[in-house]
This record gives sequence, structure tokens and C-alpha cells, in this order.
Amino acid sequence: MGREPREEAVEIIGTVTMVCVIDPRVARISFDGQEIEAPFKPEDEDIVTTALKQHATVKVRLQGRGLVSARGKVQKVIQVEKLTLLPAPEPPLDPDAKPIWEVIDEIMKDVPDEVLEKLPRDGSINHDHYIYGLPKREP
Repeated sequence: MGREPREEAVEIIGTVTMVCVIDPRVARISFDGQEIEAPFKPEDEDIVTTALKQHATVKVRLQGRGLVSARGKVQKVIQVEKLTLLPAPEPPLDPDAKPIWEVIDEIMKDVPDEVLEKLPRDGSINHDHYIYGLPKREP
């Protein structure tokens, strides 16, 4: 019939949904449609709590030892050897977005020439002067 779970190396990438920072230090990690508790070391507390705080966008990669069922499902994490915070992926680019120069052209189309002529010619060098009132720099 069913075989007993066996201990082996495991790697889990998932979302931290709960953290207990008092003994026992455990984090609940959601992955593959299941949640599993994993012990963590005091030096990993920043990683775990950051992952919990940013759970909507950040994941963790857990590497360690666990009990794995005959079907290959991780049933329990016994030891965490390495815990890594995985940054949120870059949002996908919108292929239908207008290029920035077209957006600027739309914004500037109704600005009269007289207003543009009043802009300083040395704004790229002396922006701190015009924004913060610092002394002008010579080019």
C-alpha cells in the first residue's frame, strides 16, 4: 500500500503567510496549493518577516531537508539550510503604451511659445539653483 514518507533534500518557492518569532521559530509558507510550516534560524528572521510584510509581491526560496511522500509532495520541513528572498518580478511592459516623447508632445502642445522662451537655458546645469535657490554653477 502506501510507503512511509522519506527524508530528502527539498526546495520550496512560496509565499510566507505566517511567522512566529518566538520559540519555536516557524514560518508558514504557501506553495503548490498547500501550506507547510518550516523552522527558521534567528539569522533568517529579517528575510522571513520581510517576506511576510511584502507577501503580495515577494516570495522565498527555501532549501533544506524535509519529509516527502511517495508521490513527491513535501509533507514537513525538518531543517532549513538556506533561505533566500526572491524580489518581486518587474511588471510587464505594456506594448500599447505610448512612447514618452509622444506623451511629452501631448502635454506641451498647448504651452505658448512665450512661456517656453522664459525658461532658463542653463536649467540642466543649474537645476539646484532654480529649484532650491542654491548658488549658480558656471558651465
